[in-house]
Amino acid sequence: MILDGALASRADKTTPFDLAVLGGLKDKDSLKGYEVVHFQPFDPVHKRTEAAVKDKDGKTFKVTKGAPQVILALSANVGQVKPAVEKAVNEFAARGFRSLGVARAEGDGQWQFVGVLPLSIRPGKTPRQPSRPRVGWA
Repeated sequence: MILDGALASRADKTTPFDLAVLGGLKDKDSLKGYEVVHFQPFDPVHKRTEAAVKDKDGKTFKVTKGAPQVILALSANVGQVKPAVEKAVNEFAARGFRSLGVARAEGDGQWQFVGVLPLSIRPGKTPRQPSRPRVGWA
């Protein structure tokens, strides 16, 4: 799930959320086997990022990350996962975490919700420094 979220992030033009997700990868080299062939950056209207990806074997898929309710609305498996996703988001929020939803679609298939990434917002050292979210492991 973190790999899918990382593939839906940009290492070159990162937002604090992208930095947090990319920082959550245990193996930074795990991205080397993938080519992002198209990237749609976050915008406040759609509230998500999306990437079309090709793996080392030429298999294509799409990944997206963003507001959990937005990602749920895209997902074909919403009926199966919605209660668990809402519970996870609420539990993370009660502990001070923000959440990102992550989904994946194989080839031209339908989106499948794959998980919730909790992000811890830690204040910067001075008021001028922005808060940097970090992937939080509950």
